[in-house]
Amino acid sequence: MNQHGFLKIYLTRSKRILAHIACFTAVTNILMLVPSIYMLQIYDRVLSSGNTFTLWMLTILMMSLIFLIGGLEYIRQIVLLYLGSGLDKETAPRVYSAVFQQKLTGSSQAQVNALDDLSTLRQFITGQAPAAFFDLPWFPIYLIVLYSFHPLLGHFALCSAAILVLFAYLNEKLAANHMEKAMLVGMAANYQFQTQLQHVESAHALGIRKNLQTRWLGFQESFIGSFVNGSKRITAFTHMSKSLRMIVQSGVLGLGAWLVIEGQITAGMMIAASILLGRVLAPVDQLIMAWKQWISARHAYARLNNLLSTTELKKAKIALPAPTGTLTVSGLVSAPPGVNVATLRGISFALQPGDILAVSGDSGSGKSTLARVLLNIWPAAQGKIYLDKSEIKHWDQQDLSQYLGYVSQDSELFSGSIRANISRMADDNDEAVIKAAQEAKAHELIMSLPLGYETILGENGRGLSGGQKQKIALARACYLHPKIIILDEPDTSLDKQALAELKQILQSWSKQQVTIILISHDTDLISIANKSLNLKQGIQTFFGDNPLFKKTTRSLSTSYPSASNISVSFKHALPKEKANG
Repeated sequence: MNQHGFLKIYLTRSKRILAHIACFTAVTNILMLVPSIYMLQIYDRVLSSGNTFTLWMLTILMMSLIFLIGGLEYIRQIVLLYLGSGLDKETAPRVYSAVFQQKLTGSSQAQVNALDDLSTLRQFITGQAPAAFFDLPWFPIYLIVLYSFHPLLGHFALCSAAILVLFAYLNEKLAANHMEKAMLVGMAANYQFQTQLQHVESAHALGIRKNLQTRWLGFQESFIGSFVNGSKRITAFTHMSKSLRMIVQSGVLGLGAWLVIEGQITAGMMIAASILLGRVLAPVDQLIMAWKQWISARHAYARLNNLLSTTELKKAKIALPAPTGTLTVSGLVSAPPGVNVATLRGISFALQPGDILAVSGDSGSGKSTLARVLLNIWPAAQGKIYLDKSEIKHWDQQDLSQYLGYVSQDSELFSGSIRANISRMADDNDEAVIKAAQEAKAHELIMSLPLGYETILGENGRGLSGGQKQKIALARACYLHPKIIILDEPDTSLDKQALAELKQILQSWSKQQVTIILISHDTDLISIANKSLNLKQGIQTFFGDNPLFKKTTRSLSTSYPSASNISVSFKHALPKEKANG
């Protein structure tokens, strides 16, 4: 991201639009002299001459020009509306990708409220404050006209504007820190609340709702305290400015009346000066009224600019040929983002299409880390991962994802229909969705639901049981026939019947030449794997043919051993540290 900021870049490209706004503003501000000129002519010419025809002509002309002013201001505001909407349309995808990338890499700087910041910035651009900035350069023009009436009128207007600006500056200095703190603490309080809502059932069952509420109230009270302190200062200066504004508006009439009595200006000039003073102070008034919005927009812009400048967005890469499913890992060293100690060290193995690899090891041995690295979620610190003959880092992630299937430990699903979840939110290939559901033995389950494939799921599949979510996740994993499918503890929520179905599904995929990586502790499930990889504290202790797979294959030709015999055989077949685990 350019160091000057995304907003400046966008506005630079929008020079033509800004030029149109400036032209509308110029014409509008010139026409804003009409009421003053009208009053000047009424008092100095019409009243003295008693000519009603002149009065009618001046009134019709004045009304026509004021209607024109209204039309031009409407057009200017519409252009600003499109300018703000264009900024949102252009920047929102980049902000979304940046937040997504930071969240993916586990960055502590991930800003989940960045889209709210973008909304704040858009609302500021489409509001009244930018119009005030465009009107501000015309301040000297009105001031010169006042000076042409009398120097004292010009001095009075200039001093009044300076005092109002001083009030606004003090307002910023005394309130900004409190409002910034309130905003940050408010975001933290909202995050705490949203996080707690994700675990309401556990909180209710464990009786910790009040404790969680107390923690949240701590953030909320801090937010309210900072907000009240900042708002008190802003309110004080706003009302002081409002009172001063009324004094100034009346004061210019008093000064004008004195100058009329002294014979230095006419009565028409006195009235015109009052109107012109309003135009001199109008941009200042608007900026003061929009001060809180300006502070919010400035901080939102700073956060967004920091987000976009510190997040490296990945560029699209060349589309590589479709892989066959051969996977080779050589000397892999990796760790979660932000962790300096490697959780995987020296991992090497090779798989051919149709292989099923059982990954086993104690908790914390690096199994899930391996899955994330193979999926290109986390980068490899050292070593290489090849998909066929191309390193995985050379693949465009969007292209790579269509050849990968993944079932996480929690079988994460998204809010939306079952069809959308299976189709990976594409929603455009009903035939492939049904075929994937049938392969995952989820079709009958889905059709038993009232709305079938159009059933809307809540957050993370809310409304389905763990086993039902698992089947939907399996269907999504095999959607459009990926070449590699990785399953992280897929047996967690399954009963015996569902586990038997899962084994059939995996064996079916293997026959279709899909390479499968299966992370599991279940000895019955991993007995279908022809390859085995054992990890201990992030170090590979064994890779090769799965002894249990061989034992099972031989046993099937003669008799069907009991589950307990298979379990015992597997313990003896595994490396010593796994058998002990």
